[in-house]
Amino acid sequence: MSCWQARLFSRLALAVLVASAASSPPWAGEAPMQARAVEWLQLGPVVTPLPLYHQAKGPKGESFSLGDLLEFQQVEVADWWPCAGQAVDWEEGARLVWQAVKEDTTGVLISFSGTRPQVCYLATFIHAARFTEAKLSVHSPHLFQVHLDAEVVLTQKNSGAKADSLGQAKSVTLETGVHLLLIKTLRDPGCAEPWSVSASLELPAGWSTKEIRFTTEPTQRMSIRHLMEAPRIED
Repeated sequence: MSCWQARLFSRLALAVLVASAASSPPWAGEAPMQARAVEWLQLGPVVTPLPLYHQAKGPKGESFSLGDLLEFQQVEVADWWPCAGQAVDWEEGARLVWQAVKEDTTGVLISFSGTRPQVCYLATFIHAARFTEAKLSVHSPHLFQVHLDAEVVLTQKNSGAKADSLGQAKSVTLETGVHLLLIKTLRDPGCAEPWSVSASLELPAGWSTKEIRFTTEPTQRMSIRHLMEAPRIED
Protein backbone atom coordinates (compact mmCIF):
# COMPACT_ATOMS: atom_id res chain seq x y z
CA MET A 1 0.00 0.00 0.00
CA SER A 2 1.43 3.37 -1.02
CA CYS A 3 1.68 6.36 1.33
CA TRP A 4 -1.23 8.22 -0.29
CA GLN A 5 -3.40 5.06 -0.11
CA ALA A 6 -2.58 4.65 3.58
CA ARG A 7 -3.46 8.30 4.28
CA LEU A 8 -6.75 7.92 2.36
CA PHE A 9 -7.61 4.74 4.27
CA SER A 10 -6.86 6.45 7.61
CA ARG A 11 -9.05 9.43 6.74
CA LEU A 12 -11.93 7.16 5.67
CA ALA A 13 -11.65 5.15 8.88
CA LEU A 14 -11.64 8.36 10.95
CA ALA A 15 -14.71 9.64 9.09
CA VAL A 16 -16.56 6.40 9.79
CA LEU A 17 -15.70 6.61 13.50
CA VAL A 18 -16.85 10.24 13.73
CA ALA A 19 -20.10 9.47 11.91
CA SER A 20 -20.73 6.49 14.15
CA ALA A 21 -20.12 8.53 17.28
CA ALA A 22 -22.42 11.29 16.04
CA SER A 23 -25.24 8.88 15.23
CA SER A 24 -25.05 6.94 18.51
CA PRO A 25 -26.94 8.44 21.48
CA PRO A 26 -24.83 9.33 24.53
CA TRP A 27 -26.56 6.57 26.54
CA ALA A 28 -25.77 3.80 24.04
CA GLY A 29 -24.68 0.70 25.91
CA GLU A 30 -26.19 1.82 29.22
CA ALA A 31 -28.53 -0.38 31.24
CA PRO A 32 -32.30 0.25 31.07
CA MET A 33 -33.74 2.69 33.61
CA GLN A 34 -35.83 1.37 36.52
CA ALA A 35 -38.63 3.48 38.00
CA ARG A 36 -40.43 2.21 41.10
CA ALA A 37 -43.80 3.35 42.41
CA VAL A 38 -43.40 4.72 45.94
CA GLU A 39 -46.44 6.98 46.40
CA TRP A 40 -49.87 5.35 46.32
CA LEU A 41 -53.52 5.97 47.04
CA GLN A 42 -55.25 3.16 48.92
CA LEU A 43 -58.95 2.28 49.05
CA GLY A 44 -59.89 -0.38 51.59
CA PRO A 45 -59.35 -3.13 52.49
CA VAL A 46 -62.90 -4.40 52.74
CA VAL A 47 -64.21 -7.90 53.38
CA THR A 48 -65.42 -9.66 50.23
CA PRO A 49 -67.69 -12.59 51.13
CA LEU A 50 -67.72 -15.71 49.01
CA PRO A 51 -70.91 -16.27 46.98
CA LEU A 52 -73.50 -18.69 48.32
CA TYR A 53 -72.76 -21.15 45.51
CA HIS A 54 -68.97 -21.22 45.99
CA GLN A 55 -69.01 -24.88 47.08
CA ALA A 56 -71.10 -26.01 44.11
CA LYS A 57 -69.47 -27.45 40.98
CA GLY A 58 -69.75 -25.70 37.63
CA PRO A 59 -71.25 -27.24 34.46
CA LYS A 60 -67.86 -28.80 33.64
CA GLY A 61 -67.14 -29.90 37.21
CA GLU A 62 -64.97 -26.89 37.99
CA SER A 63 -64.84 -25.44 41.50
CA PHE A 64 -65.17 -21.79 42.47
CA SER A 65 -61.78 -20.19 43.17
CA LEU A 66 -60.44 -16.94 44.55
CA GLY A 67 -59.47 -16.12 40.97
CA ASP A 68 -63.18 -15.99 40.14
CA LEU A 69 -63.72 -13.66 43.09
CA LEU A 70 -60.88 -11.46 41.84
CA GLU A 71 -62.57 -11.02 38.46
CA PHE A 72 -65.89 -10.08 40.04
CA GLN A 73 -66.22 -6.28 40.01
CA GLN A 74 -67.95 -5.01 43.13
CA VAL A 75 -67.95 -1.47 41.72
CA GLU A 76 -67.43 0.14 38.31
CA VAL A 77 -63.84 1.40 38.05
CA ALA A 78 -63.65 2.52 34.41
CA ASP A 79 -64.22 6.20 35.27
CA TRP A 80 -62.11 6.34 38.40
CA TRP A 81 -59.59 9.18 38.69
CA PRO A 82 -58.88 9.11 42.44
CA CYS A 83 -57.38 11.64 44.80
CA ALA A 84 -56.69 11.61 48.53
CA GLY A 85 -59.84 12.18 50.56
CA GLN A 86 -62.19 11.21 47.74
CA ALA A 87 -65.09 8.97 48.84
CA VAL A 88 -66.36 5.93 46.95
CA ASP A 89 -69.77 4.40 47.52
CA TRP A 90 -69.45 0.66 48.13
CA GLU A 91 -71.85 -2.23 48.47
CA GLU A 92 -74.70 -2.18 51.02
CA GLY A 93 -74.43 1.56 51.60
CA ALA A 94 -70.80 1.48 52.76
CA ARG A 95 -68.47 4.35 51.87
CA LEU A 96 -64.70 4.07 51.49
CA VAL A 97 -62.17 6.91 51.28
CA TRP A 98 -58.93 7.07 49.27
CA GLN A 99 -55.91 7.57 51.52
CA ALA A 100 -52.32 8.43 50.62
CA VAL A 101 -49.75 5.76 51.56
CA LYS A 102 -46.10 5.03 50.81
CA GLU A 103 -44.37 1.73 50.24
CA ASP A 104 -41.56 0.30 52.32
CA THR A 105 -38.75 -1.96 51.13
CA THR A 106 -41.16 -4.71 50.05
CA GLY A 107 -43.90 -2.52 48.59
CA VAL A 108 -47.15 -1.21 50.01
CA LEU A 109 -47.97 -3.23 53.12
CA ILE A 110 -51.75 -3.55 53.58
CA SER A 111 -53.03 -3.97 57.14
CA PHE A 112 -56.00 -6.26 57.69
CA SER A 113 -57.91 -8.17 60.33
CA GLY A 114 -60.06 -11.28 60.17
CA THR A 115 -59.82 -14.54 58.25
CA ARG A 116 -62.11 -13.88 55.28
CA PRO A 117 -61.03 -12.76 51.77
CA GLN A 118 -60.56 -9.02 51.50
CA VAL A 119 -60.12 -6.69 48.56
CA CYS A 120 -58.08 -3.49 48.36
CA TYR A 121 -57.39 -1.00 45.56
CA LEU A 122 -54.09 0.82 45.03
CA ALA A 123 -53.71 3.70 42.58
CA THR A 124 -50.83 5.81 41.32
CA PHE A 125 -50.33 8.09 38.33
CA ILE A 126 -47.54 7.69 35.78
CA HIS A 127 -46.35 11.00 34.34
CA ALA A 128 -44.58 10.44 31.01
CA ALA A 129 -42.78 13.38 29.41
CA ARG A 130 -42.63 11.65 26.04
CA PHE A 131 -43.82 8.55 24.23
CA THR A 132 -42.18 5.27 25.18
CA GLU A 133 -42.48 1.52 25.36
CA ALA A 134 -41.88 0.13 28.85
CA LYS A 135 -42.07 -3.10 30.81
CA LEU A 136 -44.53 -2.96 33.70
CA SER A 137 -43.83 -5.39 36.56
CA VAL A 138 -46.04 -6.07 39.58
CA HIS A 139 -45.24 -8.34 42.52
CA SER A 140 -47.39 -9.61 45.40
CA PRO A 141 -47.79 -12.87 47.30
CA HIS A 142 -51.55 -12.43 46.95
CA LEU A 143 -53.92 -12.16 43.97
CA PHE A 144 -54.14 -9.00 41.88
CA GLN A 145 -55.55 -7.47 38.71
CA VAL A 146 -53.81 -4.47 37.13
CA HIS A 147 -55.59 -1.77 35.14
CA LEU A 148 -53.65 0.75 33.05
CA ASP A 149 -55.89 3.55 31.80
CA ALA A 150 -58.99 1.40 32.50
CA GLU A 151 -57.61 -1.59 30.56
CA VAL A 152 -56.72 -4.85 32.33
CA VAL A 153 -53.08 -5.56 31.48
CA LEU A 154 -51.96 -8.03 34.18
CA THR A 155 -53.65 -10.67 36.33
CA GLN A 156 -52.29 -13.00 39.01
CA LYS A 157 -54.72 -15.66 40.26
CA ASN A 158 -52.36 -17.62 42.49
CA SER A 159 -50.73 -16.77 45.80
CA GLY A 160 -47.66 -17.58 47.87
CA ALA A 161 -43.98 -16.70 48.07
CA LYS A 162 -43.23 -18.23 44.65
CA ALA A 163 -45.95 -16.14 43.00
CA ASP A 164 -44.48 -13.04 44.64
CA SER A 165 -40.98 -13.89 43.43
CA LEU A 166 -42.07 -14.50 39.84
CA GLY A 167 -44.53 -11.59 39.67
CA GLN A 168 -46.28 -10.55 36.49
CA ALA A 169 -44.83 -8.38 33.71
CA LYS A 170 -45.96 -6.98 30.37
CA SER A 171 -44.76 -4.51 27.75
CA VAL A 172 -46.96 -1.42 27.69
CA THR A 173 -47.16 1.73 25.60
CA LEU A 174 -47.10 5.07 27.40
CA GLU A 175 -48.07 8.14 25.42
CA THR A 176 -47.04 11.62 26.53
CA GLY A 177 -49.25 12.57 29.45
CA VAL A 178 -50.65 11.11 32.66
CA HIS A 179 -51.71 7.47 33.03
CA LEU A 180 -53.67 5.86 35.86
CA LEU A 181 -52.22 2.62 37.22
CA LEU A 182 -54.90 0.90 39.29
CA ILE A 183 -54.28 -2.39 41.11
CA LYS A 184 -57.06 -4.48 42.63
CA THR A 185 -55.58 -6.96 45.07
CA LEU A 186 -57.36 -9.80 46.83
CA ARG A 187 -56.01 -11.32 50.02
CA ASP A 188 -55.95 -15.12 50.14
CA PRO A 189 -56.79 -16.18 53.73
CA GLY A 190 -54.85 -19.38 53.12
CA CYS A 191 -51.62 -17.51 52.35
CA ALA A 192 -49.47 -16.61 55.37
CA GLU A 193 -47.30 -14.16 53.42
CA PRO A 194 -47.66 -10.42 54.18
CA TRP A 195 -50.21 -8.58 52.04
CA SER A 196 -47.81 -6.42 50.05
CA VAL A 197 -47.85 -5.04 46.51
CA SER A 198 -45.08 -3.40 44.48
CA ALA A 199 -44.90 -2.03 40.93
CA SER A 200 -42.12 -0.77 38.69
CA LEU A 201 -41.34 0.26 35.13
CA GLU A 202 -38.31 -0.65 33.06
CA LEU A 203 -37.58 1.95 30.38
CA PRO A 204 -34.99 2.21 27.61
CA ALA A 205 -31.66 3.75 28.52
CA GLY A 206 -31.63 7.53 28.22
CA TRP A 207 -34.68 8.20 30.37
CA SER A 208 -34.35 10.24 33.56
CA THR A 209 -36.41 10.49 36.73
CA LYS A 210 -37.60 13.91 35.55
CA GLU A 211 -39.17 12.39 32.43
CA ILE A 212 -41.01 9.49 34.04
CA ARG A 213 -42.37 9.44 37.57
CA PHE A 214 -45.03 7.91 39.78
CA THR A 215 -47.14 10.31 41.82
CA THR A 216 -50.49 10.63 43.56
CA GLU A 217 -51.18 13.94 41.83
CA PRO A 218 -54.30 13.45 39.66
CA THR A 219 -53.55 16.36 37.33
CA GLN A 220 -54.19 15.43 33.69
CA ARG A 221 -52.24 16.66 30.67
CA MET A 222 -53.69 16.70 27.18
CA SER A 223 -52.65 13.56 25.32
CA ILE A 224 -53.53 11.63 22.16
CA ARG A 225 -55.84 9.46 24.27
CA HIS A 226 -57.88 12.51 25.32
CA LEU A 227 -58.18 13.74 21.74
CA MET A 228 -59.40 10.36 20.48
CA GLU A 229 -61.96 9.75 23.24
CA ALA A 230 -65.51 10.83 22.46
CA PRO A 231 -67.14 13.27 24.90
CA ARG A 232 -69.18 11.57 27.61
CA ILE A 233 -72.67 12.83 28.36
CA GLU A 234 -74.11 11.84 31.72
CA ASP A 235 -77.77 11.91 32.64
